[in-house]
Amino acid sequence: SGISQIRADNLTIKSRQSALKATQAAYDVGTRTMVDVLAAQSDLYLAQRNKSRNLYQYLLDTLNLKWYAGSLSPADIDKLNVWLNQRVSVLTSLK
Repeated sequence: SGISQIRADNLTIKSRQSALKATQAAYDVGTRTMVDVLAAQSDLYLAQRNKSRNLYQYLLDTLNLKWYAGSLSPADIDKLNVWLNQRVSVLTSLK
């Protein structure tokens, strides 16, 4: 279920990005207000935060499951370190 939630989060983020772009375009031509743009940005950031939380929970659940099963290995910790060291930029989604 964690993987399904993350996939759904990805779709939500894409939708929010499209909505933000459309709202920004409408603002540029004068049919929307800055409040609308800020609300769309807020929706996007909320979706990104939810995805991050769900990814973190999935990671913890996976590690706990492996630990309880006795199959947690150094390779799992290495994968975790690679994942945690990835750069994440919220602003790249606005371009």
